[in-house]
Amino acid sequence: LGQAATHGQELLNFLEPYFENFVAKLTNPDLGQAVGIGQWVGNGPTIVKWFESNSPLSIRMKPGVHLSITASATAMLLAAHLPRAMTESLVRLELEEKNMCTPDEINRVYKNFETIQRNGIASSRGARRAGLNALSVPLFDQSGEPIASITTLGMSPSFDASLDGEAAHLL
Repeated sequence: LGQAATHGQELLNFLEPYFENFVAKLTNPDLGQAVGIGQWVGNGPTIVKWFESNSPLSIRMKPGVHLSITASATAMLLAAHLPRAMTESLVRLELEEKNMCTPDEINRVYKNFETIQRNGIASSRGARRAGLNALSVPLFDQSGEPIASITTLGMSPSFDASLDGEAAHLL
């Protein structure tokens, strides 16, 4: 699904050499070991393209993988730029699966989305796997609408997923 989503998208194909150049800068594990491009495909956030660095540690997500809208940096970043009507059913479903679906918890998720949109960056620590951290920023089209997220991943403790760290500034 993720690979199919990128076919025919001339913009991402045009940008691919720039992403490869960006990944080449990730020679320091403090800056991450891989870069992914995420988009809202169908009813949810999806990784559509993946670039690995030359790091001895290999981090890879399969294109098309489902991402947690309440925990993944990529998914939270994308959801933060969408109307609540498009995301609330997914938020509720994930919170119900965790037995955490309360009005307070739903409000906490949407306050986090507001902060992400205001700051222009999302962070997650250990959302998919313990020790795997991520930072994600939006990629905007010419009208200022976000069309994708750019996410860098790395392993703690070397990868700093703080919003004011070196990796965040590189993004």
